[in-house]
Amino acid sequence: MMVFQLAVFNLAMLPLVMSLPPNFEDMELSVDQAVGEKVDINQADPQSNTIHIAHNNPKDSDIKVVQSNPFNTTVHISLNVGTGAKVVVMMTNARNLQLHISFNGMSNSECEVEIIRVFNSSVHLSFQNPRYTPVKVTMDEAQLCSLHVSQNIPQNSPMEILMSEAQNNQIHLTQAVPMFSPLTWTLSGDPDSNQIQVSQNAADDNSPLDCTPECPQEEYVYDYQYADSGQDATGIETNQIEEVGDISTNQIEEDELPRSQQTVPENYDYTDYQQEWENSVGENQEFEVEEKQSGGFVQEQSDEQVQLCPGGDLEACVDVCPGEFGAKVFGFCVGSCGQRCP
Repeated sequence: MMVFQLAVFNLAMLPLVMSLPPNFEDMELSVDQAVGEKVDINQADPQSNTIHIAHNNPKDSDIKVVQSNPFNTTVHISLNVGTGAKVVVMMTNARNLQLHISFNGMSNSECEVEIIRVFNSSVHLSFQNPRYTPVKVTMDEAQLCSLHVSQNIPQNSPMEILMSEAQNNQIHLTQAVPMFSPLTWTLSGDPDSNQIQVSQNAADDNSPLDCTPECPQEEYVYDYQYADSGQDATGIETNQIEEVGDISTNQIEEDELPRSQQTVPENYDYTDYQQEWENSVGENQEFEVEEKQSGGFVQEQSDEQVQLCPGGDLEACVDVCPGEFGAKVFGFCVGSCGQRCP
């Protein structure tokens, strides 16, 4: 009788035990000088486990991680200075997921991430100096998540980010000095429910920034016409102008303005600058001959030195080089000082 009761109890508890999610062991897969290394992980209902994959100087690594219904899982994939690697990560119905992928100095490789239905998770992808290494991220039905994808000096490495039905997420996509590496960002849904930042820094003409909807950041262009004036960017006077008699203080002739505020003519010939500069500093101007006390004797500069070097020495000559005509003129002046001053 007792044996029969125990058997019935065990049969009643069997469905309950089988319904518990499996708890996979942590995986540490680090390989140095990996050649043709293949990683294929497929887990259903993993809970509270960690997967760490690191390949140093890999060649033709093939890495694939697939998880369905992951809960409190961490996946970290790191590749350092290699070529020919392919990384594919696919997640479905993820909760409390942490995914981090980093490429450092990888070339002729690719990275693809696809996450369908994800909640309260963090996805971070970073690429340092990638070459011919495109990245594509697809996230659908993401809620309360953080997505960060960054490329630093990518070459021929386009970035494509696709999201749909995203709500209450923090999204940061950035490229620094991309070359032949366009950035494509597409969001279907309400962008106002997410915090979004998409930016490029010093992109070349072959790295267009394509955003749907329109990229949220605004590129600020400094308006030089309002610099050092009494007007702000809207054209409203910020300083009141006082009048003395019938003459207003804002009525100043062009010739009376400081040289840095004078308008440079459009047809100004910079090659004729030398004569103007010599007249201002004095090719024929007499400079006082300074006496320099050195080692107990007095050393005087010759008249020939003073005539050849405006200012008497290299530092003084460079100090009088004008900067208001642009870098080209200033550089010409400094070069002339270097040739004429000892």
